[in-house]
Amino acid sequence: MILEGPIAYNLLKYRKQIMTINTRKARLSYTAKQKCEYARLMVEEYYSNQQIMDISGAGATAVAR
Repeated sequence: MILEGPIAYNLLKYRKQIMTINTRKARLSYTAKQKCEYARLMVEEYYSNQQIMDISGAGATAVAR
């Protein structure tokens, strides 16, 4: 059976929405105090970006900023 027309379009659109909902990672937010603490660890304690990522759970881009 081959689906065509608006039914097929809606089915594909619904499937894409389900996949997006299930695969997106929740966005983390950090307070200014946390960011300052991570920056202090990097400057004063010589923590690497990877160590900060492991501690905070933040991604590489967030740590680099």
